[in-house]
Amino acid sequence: MIQQRWVLAFDAACATCRQLSDAVARACDGKLEILPLSHPEVVAWRSEDAPWAPTLVRVRGDQVRVWTGPGMALPLVRWLGFRSTVRVLQALGELRRSESDSSDGMGRKQFLRLGAGTAVAAAILAGGRVPAFGDTDAVQTWMRANRDRLPRTYGEIVKHPTAYRRAILAELPASTRSAVWVEHIDKWVLDQPGRTRAQADAVAAFRTIAATESTFAGPVTASVHGALTRVRESAVAAFGQEKAFQLMAELGPADEATVLDNCTCNTIDNWCVNPPYCRRDGCTVLSSGCGALYIYACTGRCYY
Repeated sequence: MIQQRWVLAFDAACATCRQLSDAVARACDGKLEILPLSHPEVVAWRSEDAPWAPTLVRVRGDQVRVWTGPGMALPLVRWLGFRSTVRVLQALGELRRSESDSSDGMGRKQFLRLGAGTAVAAAILAGGRVPAFGDTDAVQTWMRANRDRLPRTYGEIVKHPTAYRRAILAELPASTRSAVWVEHIDKWVLDQPGRTRAQADAVAAFRTIAATESTFAGPVTASVHGALTRVRESAVAAFGQEKAFQLMAELGPADEATVLDNCTCNTIDNWCVNPPYCRRDGCTVLSSGCGALYIYACTGRCYY
């Protein structure tokens, strides 16, 4: 198995940054390395024009992936798991409060400029609270307010964050959901030039299932689940896990997803990779929105 490192890099020029380092390290059981932005390895990983801001880095073999700002949210939650992420947030919250109470410490503006050292970057930057884990109500409120004018085309739907895409699709008729997924497949294929025969066959088989309106009518049947399982095996073999996921279980381009208290995976049609297991953990179950074509219930979260 390819070893991987996860590093949170920050500006180590102040005592508060070092406190942030210690707080995060304790909260995530050492699963994140803490390095300054000036560390030679971090300098090598970051691009020359990268912002001088907290940065999350994943090093897997010779491949390096870098996130900053709210974009750190989803990969960090996938790596740490939900509970460890909550502990990190609690540690940061305590640190922020202690700093705001200190007359000779950093001011609020300086602290907020540190950005997000954890999965809820946007929330901490926004105003000192952590709303992302409780903002399921925001999706529901938006849905109630827009139920009579929900977006119905692929282009309109994917303008919204993933949590909203799932909620929108759940309210649309089977024929519309089918059309949206077919358009997703067709657009995704355009970004995959030079496909092999095996890849083309996998896409064609999946498109056939997506184009069948009854696929989206009611609970997942045994026959549909069996067909999707076979296509998934072919797609993973042909494209690899990540691209198969993008094709079959991620509507539209990836977004900077907000971490909600809803479940985000299905324990049967599990697409979790890092972490790899979909486990029930008391999250809010959704009747659909997970797995291939978003037709499976969301029943858990990804964990190690």
